[in-house]
Amino acid sequence: MSEELKTQEVETSNEVELPLFEGGPTQKQIDDWKEKYGHIEMVEIAGEVYIYRQLGRSEHRTLLSSGAFNVEDTDEVTAKILLLFPSYKSVDWDKLGAGVIATLAQNMMRLSGFSASSVPIKL
Repeated sequence: MSEELKTQEVETSNEVELPLFEGGPTQKQIDDWKEKYGHIEMVEIAGEVYIYRQLGRSEHRTLLSSGAFNVEDTDEVTAKILLLFPSYKSVDWDKLGAGVIATLAQNMMRLSGFSASSVPIKL
């Protein structure tokens, strides 16, 4: 193997272990999440970065039948289940703006297919 190829492999390997942003997950962690959960997204809300996954159909049905979703805490339950980074427990939600968790939950539900990603066309 040439020295150039060895150098490229080392650089690629180091990039996988570097965080995507300060204090954030590595590319390897992102790849692991993608493999485990499928679609994931990153969003910045009120200056904080959040990474989350989509809710699967069977998960949704289980949650509905368990009664875990109710009007008062739907956003919190959604965030607890789907937030990958930072961990839900590590965030002091009371110190954030009132709309942060609702906005985050809306993004999570959109990724999960609960809102149209395109404008319907009247026929």
